[in-house]
Amino acid sequence: LLSTFIITVLFDLTLAVEIGMVLAALFFITRMADLTRVNKLPQPEWATGEPVVAYQLYGALFFGAVGKLQTLLDQDLRGTQVLILDLGQAINLDTTGLDTIDALHRLLGKHGGTLILAGLCGQPESLIRRSGFASRVGDANLCPDMEHAWQRAAILCPHSELTEAVKT
Repeated sequence: LLSTFIITVLFDLTLAVEIGMVLAALFFITRMADLTRVNKLPQPEWATGEPVVAYQLYGALFFGAVGKLQTLLDQDLRGTQVLILDLGQAINLDTTGLDTIDALHRLLGKHGGTLILAGLCGQPESLIRRSGFASRVGDANLCPDMEHAWQRAAILCPHSELTEAVKT
């Protein structure tokens, strides 16, 4: 607001409004990126030591915040058989975010792993389905909540204690 006022006094209103809009957009992108978090979820007691890892995404996964999910791509996922992303708290997903999730899916597939998306709703689910990513990841790997995601992980890890624990 202050920069817009100063630019209006020194130059003209048109330039001030343009610069004000650009600054507002940059502040908005920065703030939304700061609010986005990717947290590793603790495994249930019966899943400790299994090749299953779960993360929860909070906020909006867009071009300004994909760096937070990019850290998963930078990790060595060779020992991970199943990666669960809980998107129940994800309010927005753009194509850059979807590309990052797709890159995770391809990286896991290269090492024989599987990506499970849990808690999809609203706009993220719509984009995932319209883009065709749902068919690439498989409808069975789109779970309504984390309970179903853990059950799906047990099916994908048939020789583990996880399978026995979920069956009981």
